[in-house]
Amino acid sequence: FSKEVNSSAGDIKKGIAAILATLFNVTIEGAPTAEKYRKKAMDMLAETDVLWSVMAKSVPSIVKTIDSGLSLLGPSTDDLRKEVNATLQGALIGSKGVLESIEAVKKAIEEAQPKDKKAASTEDTDDSLLQTKQDPSSFLDSLNSAIAEASNQASAFAQSFLDSFGTLSKEITDSAQDKLSADDLSKVHKAFKEVQTTAAELANEVVAASKKILAGLTEASSEAAEAAGIKSGVVQHRLALWGLGLLALVVLDVVSV
Repeated sequence: FSKEVNSSAGDIKKGIAAILATLFNVTIEGAPTAEKYRKKAMDMLAETDVLWSVMAKSVPSIVKTIDSGLSLLGPSTDDLRKEVNATLQGALIGSKGVLESIEAVKKAIEEAQPKDKKAASTEDTDDSLLQTKQDPSSFLDSLNSAIAEASNQASAFAQSFLDSFGTLSKEITDSAQDKLSADDLSKVHKAFKEVQTTAAELANEVVAASKKILAGLTEASSEAAEAAGIKSGVVQHRLALWGLGLLALVVLDVVSV
């Protein structure tokens, strides 16, 4: 999915801009009229929703994998196993928070589209006949709030994910070295590193793709607000928070336990 997002990063902006232009009955420069762009944008939002659903389900799997490996070393790792579960709860809560926020964004856009437009399949539909009675200012404020919440939740998840593995790395070293032989400790480190790398790759892909999706939404919202002649609570400054979160996930790939 990340490759698809990179290759068609502008499509979601075009599609959402087209949806908003129709909704507000305004002209947005560069916004296409073809239905395929609207559909592409909504499909990409749906894919982002699915990705975060997978991410939320992956965290318990990560915990289970680490726990299973530690359990093989006997009762000496019981405390550490409890620490793994407790530490990764923050990441689990964060991933579910992003999922809920992404779903809120998708739902807002879906519900804003006239039913006739959702069913339209031709490019020559008279958009002016399909307008809803949406207040542009109110709608964009709500949409931007949902985008900002999704952005903040994803940034918090990235940091929580990094902190979780950083804490666990230290806990394994501090707690296990007095209870395990050098050979067993080496095995724990190796197994943990493998899980850490796999988890980081998945999270990095999800966060990077989501960043582009939300950035496109923000740009489309800003252009729609300008075309409608209103001031909109654009969230560009909030999206800047992604840089730290994304950098943090990249660091996970190179941290040694």
